Amino acid sequence: MSVTGGDLTNADDGEIEINPVIMQDVEVRARYTGRSAPNYGVGASSFVSVRDLAAPSSAAKEFDKAERLIAKQEWTKALDRLHKGLKIYPNDAAAYNNLGAVYSHMGNTSEAREALKKALDLDDHLSQAYVNLGRLSFLDKDYVGAESFFNKAMTLASQNADVFMLLAYAQLSDQHFDQAITTSQQAHSSRLDQHAYLHVVAANAYEQQKKIGDSISQLEQYLNEEPTGWRADKVREALATLRTRVSVVTATQR
Repeated sequence: MSVTGGDLTNADDGEIEINPVIMQDVEVRARYTGRSAPNYGVGASSFVSVRDLAAPSSAAKEFDKAERLIAKQEWTKALDRLHKGLKIYPNDAAAYNNLGAVYSHMGNTSEAREALKKALDLDDHLSQAYVNLGRLSFLDKDYVGAESFFNKAMTLASQNADVFMLLAYAQLSDQHFDQAITTSQQAHSSRLDQHAYLHVVAANAYEQQKKIGDSISQLEQYLNEEPTGWRADKVREALATLRTRVSVVTATQR
């Protein structure tokens, strides 16, 4: 099977046979030849739906144009391109996921959910669709639902720092403090990039459990990893407040 495109090269060559009747999952492995891979948000599963691969070139062009417009946050134009592409080929799961994301950015949450559920009907391995449904659950303050969607996404994209972050925050919001701390620890043990902010989530969970010493330790670890930036300034303020609380409690106990 050949994989082509800007900055892409084959990782392996071979022939595959696709049955047009029976639903199949095809594992596609490709590597980027450029200096770095593009980042469109949460990484998808390595499984690609055969239905997506079967999209005719005319539909694929519309979907590609939509992705470029999404990158520029031109939501209305992207929506138009997605609808045109889906009219040509209505079985593209990734396009429905993008449609849901666009509707969400435009504030049309009911249409967003419908599009995302359609994406999962077509491909239940699409981790991004679960993440986007989780984000919509957050908007409704449905933290139980958000946690469920992010847990599902975690099984499909377990090495993605964004999914760890979203899951930990959902657990914190749902007052599942021990789980939020565990998720933070899992991210750190996996040595993922850009996971430092999970220390702040863990610190919040510890604070709500009245474990101030552990909370202070998490904030200190965050500053060791990201000592600069506006977040670091906020963390220093929070750290100073917690240290003052500890000093007051110690003084009253003398």
